[in-house]
Amino acid sequence: MSKITCIRMVRPHDLRGLTQLCAAHAEYEAAAYVNDGQEERLREAFFAEPPRLYGWVAEVSGELVGFMTATIDYATWDARAFLHMDCLYLVPRQRRAGLGMQFVHQLQAFARSKGIALIQWQTPPDNAIGINFYTKLGASFKSKRRYFLKA
Repeated sequence: MSKITCIRMVRPHDLRGLTQLCAAHAEYEAAAYVNDGQEERLREAFFAEPPRLYGWVAEVSGELVGFMTATIDYATWDARAFLHMDCLYLVPRQRRAGLGMQFVHQLQAFARSKGIALIQWQTPPDNAIGINFYTKLGASFKSKRRYFLKA
């Protein structure tokens, strides 16, 4: 396994590689993925003022090998902002080597820098590797279903 060169915020030149990682992530979760202009929409989301989406990539020898994205959201019951981790994905050869933990530490530092005390996310119930990782982090969970409705 190669040494991680860096984990850093997404840059405009990363978007093509990032969309390829998104397709791999969808395949890993057995979800449909149709590339229909995500690169441009991601450009708009990451680089808006203020950003609508925050993202980090892991790079080894110039190759993107993982990514994590998050949004700042608001919880009505708590009446506070929280950070929603939308995606965390590593290519198979980079899993179980500590990179996921590095991403999570990056996310925690980002949340603290924004004055946010809580991070939330979801994972499919059959993602045993992810569930094991999140449990080792000390994260708690609530069983819920995620619904989708077209506008």
